[in-house]
Amino acid sequence: MLESLSPRECAELEAAVARGERWPQIIRLYVDGALLVLGMDHAVSEARIAAGAGIEPAAVAAEIQRAARWSVEHGLHLLGFPGGDPGGGWFHFMAVG
Repeated sequence: MLESLSPRECAELEAAVARGERWPQIIRLYVDGALLVLGMDHAVSEARIAAGAGIEPAAVAAEIQRAARWSVEHGLHLLGFPGGDPGGGWFHFMAVG
């Protein structure tokens, strides 16, 4: 399932990146063009989020929280669940609702 971001939302993300904020890079991991890739099948591990968004592993949880707040403000949800292996970390995915 795909949902598109509005031009205004894309501009908000770009402006936040220009200010040096890291959390928009997390949202970008779930974006293909202007389309947002949704669903548990597209879950990303916190380690992959840190690497893909250029965030230090120690700071990734706080940046995920910032991205989740932005998501909720825009009718989206950045949801997480623990990995199957002990110590495997959390996985996150986008949903609408």
